Amino acid sequence: MKKMLKLALVFSLFLPVTSTGFSSRHTGLDSIVVDGCLFTKDGRCIPNASASFFMGRGYVSIDGEKIRVNTLDRASEYLRDCSPADVFLELVCIPSSIKRICDECFRGFISLKTVTFESGSKLSGVEKLAFCNCSSLSSICIPSSVEWVYGACFCGCRSLKSVIFESGSKLSKIEASAFCCCSSLSTMSLPSSVEMLCASCFNGCCDLLIVTFESGSKLSKIEASAFGCCSSLSAIFIPSSVEQLCNSCFVGCRSLENVTFESGSKLSKIELGAFFGCSSLSAICIPSSVEELGNICFEYCTCLETVTFDDVSQLRSIGACSFSHCSALTSICIPSSVEKLCDNCFSVCQNLSVVTFESVSTLLSIQDEAFCECSSLCEIFIPSSVGFLGKECFSECKSLSTVTFESGSQLSTIDEGAFKDCSSLSSICLPSSVRTLGNECFEGCISLTQIPSLG
Repeated sequence: MKKMLKLALVFSLFLPVTSTGFSSRHTGLDSIVVDGCLFTKDGRCIPNASASFFMGRGYVSIDGEKIRVNTLDRASEYLRDCSPADVFLELVCIPSSIKRICDECFRGFISLKTVTFESGSKLSGVEKLAFCNCSSLSSICIPSSVEWVYGACFCGCRSLKSVIFESGSKLSKIEASAFCCCSSLSTMSLPSSVEMLCASCFNGCCDLLIVTFESGSKLSKIEASAFGCCSSLSAIFIPSSVEQLCNSCFVGCRSLENVTFESGSKLSKIELGAFFGCSSLSAICIPSSVEELGNICFEYCTCLETVTFDDVSQLRSIGACSFSHCSALTSICIPSSVEKLCDNCFSVCQNLSVVTFESVSTLLSIQDEAFCECSSLCEIFIPSSVGFLGKECFSECKSLSTVTFESGSQLSTIDEGAFKDCSSLSSICLPSSVRTLGNECFEGCISLTQIPSLG
């Protein structure tokens, strides 16, 4: 009698609205297992069904009694959200026939702890939000057949500690926010096949300590905020294949001490705020391939003591506030290739005492407030190629006593307040090429015995 009651309850699960109060969403079930027997939609009963035959296992509560549930359309190539709201899956085994796990398939399955894939998996993609907010998921091994991990697919899986990519992985792209806020994730080894890490893909992984790239990496781009606020990350090795570090890609990685670029780097640009606020970073060597340092790219790297540039640097521009507030920086040698020092690029570097320019400099302009409030800077030698000194470019350099212009100077404009409040400056000889001298250029230079004028 009890078995007959269970049988009746089983078939009631396939009705649009059941007497036990289940919604029409239960019609997504393909099969139910009760006491080892499989019951299918078409009324067949298969005794002694093997659990490995099914996609997942969980429990449905019917009138207080827990009944084991398994769901699967074995012939399907697409895995969709087919489980009822009252199924609290703890383990899921994805059949080898599944090629795609569709959008939001397991989103919010808070009891899901383990996801495994059947041997010989044909899975090619894990789509948007597929496992989003599976807060109990602790580990996953992604099959080698997977080519794409889509946006936010594991976002908010705060118990996820281990993500492994199967040997021979074909993964080419990890999309935006894919592992965002996986706060327990501690290590990540990325396959050599990965070509792009998209925006915020590991943003907010606050326990992420180690990131490695497989030898022979094809990675070309690390997008905006990819590792933003990974506050435990202590070191990163950038493969030579990387051509672009995008906006804020390592912003707020406050434990990041070492950044190393592989020999033969193809990196052409370090974009806006790439390492902004990396307050533990002590040294950086910029590859010769880099042509541009974006605005605020190293601003507030307060422990940054050493900045060097590889030989034969191709750097042309140091962006606005690039090294602003790098209070531990003591010296800098600007490569001869640099044509422009942008606004505030070294402002408020209070311990910067030595600034030199590589011989045969091509520098054309030192923009507004470029060295403003560099209070330890004692002397400056301005290359002959420089034609423009911007507003307050050396203002409040309290220790600046000597300013020398290279012979054959092409300087034509010294903008307003250029040397304002340089209280140690005692003398300066302006080049004959200067045609414009801005207002208040030497205001507050209390040690000057003679105010410079145009020849």
